[in-house]
Amino acid sequence: MKRRMSTWVCWSATVVAGSGADWPCWRGPLANGTSPETDWFVHGQPDPRWHQQVGLGYSSVTVSDGRLYTAGHDGSASVDAIQCLDAATGQRRWQHRFPAQRWNLQHEGGTNSTPVVNGSRVFSLNREGKVHCLDADSGELRWSRNLCEEIGIQTPKWGFAASPLVIGERVFLNLDRLLALDANSGDLLWETPVFGDTYSTPTEFRWKDSLCLAAVVSQQLILVRQDDGQLLHSFPWTNAMNAHAATPVVCGERLFLSTGYNGGGALVEFTEQGAHAVWANKRMRNKLATSVLWDQHLFGFDESVLKCLDLNGNEQWRKRGLGRGALIAANGTLILLSARGELIFVVASPESYQELGRRQVLGEGVHWTAPVLSDGFLYCRDNKGNLVCLDHRRPGPREAWGETNDLPPDLVSWALERSLDEIPADEIRRLWVEGTTPPSAEAFLGIARGQGLPTAAALFRAVRGHDPDYCPFAFKAWRDLGWYEISQGRPRQSWFVNKLLVEAYPENAEAYRRLADTHVALHETAVAVKLLQRSLELDPQSAYVKGLLDELRSTDDEDS
Repeated sequence: MKRRMSTWVCWSATVVAGSGADWPCWRGPLANGTSPETDWFVHGQPDPRWHQQVGLGYSSVTVSDGRLYTAGHDGSASVDAIQCLDAATGQRRWQHRFPAQRWNLQHEGGTNSTPVVNGSRVFSLNREGKVHCLDADSGELRWSRNLCEEIGIQTPKWGFAASPLVIGERVFLNLDRLLALDANSGDLLWETPVFGDTYSTPTEFRWKDSLCLAAVVSQQLILVRQDDGQLLHSFPWTNAMNAHAATPVVCGERLFLSTGYNGGGALVEFTEQGAHAVWANKRMRNKLATSVLWDQHLFGFDESVLKCLDLNGNEQWRKRGLGRGALIAANGTLILLSARGELIFVVASPESYQELGRRQVLGEGVHWTAPVLSDGFLYCRDNKGNLVCLDHRRPGPREAWGETNDLPPDLVSWALERSLDEIPADEIRRLWVEGTTPPSAEAFLGIARGQGLPTAAALFRAVRGHDPDYCPFAFKAWRDLGWYEISQGRPRQSWFVNKLLVEAYPENAEAYRRLADTHVALHETAVAVKLLQRSLELDPQSAYVKGLLDELRSTDDEDS
C-alpha cells in the first residue's frame, strides 16, 4: 500500500543548504533546465531585490561571475541591445546596441534568443541572423556576422529563436541549417544542407563514440557530429505549423521531443538501423517552454496544463489554471512562472501536484520566459522587458538579524560569539530584561538556525517565562521553526517544536494543527486526526481544518 504525503504538509518545505551556481547558457549550467544549486529558500525575501527595464522580448538571462546578461529591443530606436548588469544590484555595466526590426507578427515582438557566456566572451544571435561576440567584462565587440547577408541564410516566419550553443572553441547555431563558427574569429567551419524554418536550440548528445548535436529543424530531428556536421540520424518530427520551440531533452541514451500545434511528445532511440520512437503520444505538447527531466520523470506544460509523465509516456498528474508558463528545477523543486506572472514552487514528485508556495512577481505582460536561479537569486522577466531579481538565499544568523535592533544588542552579540549546545535560560532572561525592544520572529529564527534547536528551546522558554502574554512573537517564531525543521527533513525535531507549542498555547487551535502536520509527516495518521479534532473543537468554524480532516480520512480509506 502506497501512502501519499498530503499537500498541506508539503507546503512547509523547502529550506536546503549547499553551494550556489552560475547559469551561463540557455537552460542552465547543466544545459537541461535544472540547477545543482541548493543554497536557497522557497520562501524568499518579501520585496524584490531590484527591478530593471531591459527592453521588449523574451530573452532569458545568463549569469556568470556576478554578472547578468540578457537582450531586449528598443522599439523607439529600432535597435536590439545586448546588456550586462550587476547580478546582485541590477546596475547596468554596459550594453551593445545595433539596428534591428521589432518582428511583432502575432505577438508584441522583440528579442527571442538568450546570450551565452563562455569564459571571457558573450555570444548572441538575434532573430535576423546577426551574431555578435563581445567581451564579457567590457562589452567590447570582438567580432560580428550578418549570416543572412553573408551566406544567404533565410529567416523563418517569426525570426530566429535558438540560442547559441558553445562547446569548446565552436559556436553552433540552428538557423535554416545547422552550422558551426570558430568562437575566436567567427569563421564558418561547417554547415549542413538547408532544412527550412527552425526555432529550437540544439543540445549536446553522445551516440556511441561520437560527440553529436541533436537539433529539431523544420520537419525532423537530426543528429550530426560536432566536428564536421556529418548527418548520423534523422527522425521525422512534424506538427500543424512545422514550428518547434522546445529543445530536445536528453534522457540517458534517448531524447525526449515535444511540440505544440497539435503535435505531441516522443521518446526517440538511436540504433545502427536508424532512429525510432520508443513511444509517442499527445500527453505532453510543449508549444514554447521545454520540459525538464527530474528523477526519471518529465515535468512540463502540455499546452497550458502542467503535467508529469514517466519515461514510458504515462501521465502521473496534471494541474490546470497556470496558463502557458515556463519552468526549471532545482533540488527536487519545480520553479515555474505562470501565465499570470506568478512565481510558483512545486515538489518535483510523480506522486501528486504539491505546491510549496507562490507569489506575484510580475504584472500584465506575456510570461513565456523561464525563471533563472543563480547564487540564491531568482530572475524573472516578461515580454515588456520588466526584469526582477528576487532574493531567495539561505541566510545565516547575521543575515537573519541584519543591522536591526530586533533583539537586545547584548543578547545578539552574546549569542553570536558562542557555539553552545544550550544557552542557559536564566542568562537569556537576564539579558532579555535588560533589552529595550522585543524580538521579531525572523530574529528568533536566526538564533535558532545559527545556534541549534536546544538554544532555540531555551530562548523560547525564557521568553515565555519573562512575558507569557507576548503571544504574537513567541507563537509565530516557534511555529516557523517547526516549518523549518520539517523542511530540513527532520520531522522528529519538528514534533519536539510543535509539542512545546501546544504545551505553551493549550487553547490555540493552530498549535494543534501544526502538531498534526508533524504526525502526518511521520505517517501517524490516527494521532493527526485526534489533534485536528481538538483544533476543530477550539475553532469550530475552521473550514480549512475540516477539509484537512476529510483529506486524511479519505487517504486512510484508499490505503486500506
